[in-house]
Amino acid sequence: MENEMEFHEISTLFPKFEGTLEFEALLMSLKNYGFDPNYPILTWEGKIIDGRHRYLASKKVGVEPVYHKLSDEASLETALVEVTKANMLRRSMTTTDRAIVVE
Repeated sequence: MENEMEFHEISTLFPKFEGTLEFEALLMSLKNYGFDPNYPILTWEGKIIDGRHRYLASKKVGVEPVYHKLSDEASLETALVEVTKANMLRRSMTTTDRAIVVE
């Protein structure tokens, strides 16, 4: 497995779910099916901005993750839009969860 990646502060916009049933389901999915390349870990400025749970789960089960690098020339606004868009489409979030992120 590759070297340790750092998390960009953008990756903390959405709540952690390590230790939950959702994280356990992610671990089982990675063990059984491998990493889904349709949901790559998004990096920017050399750090993870989206996919910290997929990254941590991949490390835990020994599965090689797939990465997509956002251009380092991309603005902070662009990075934020990409992270928000990906999470809003992928995650099961309550209206309250979504409102907290938008603030």
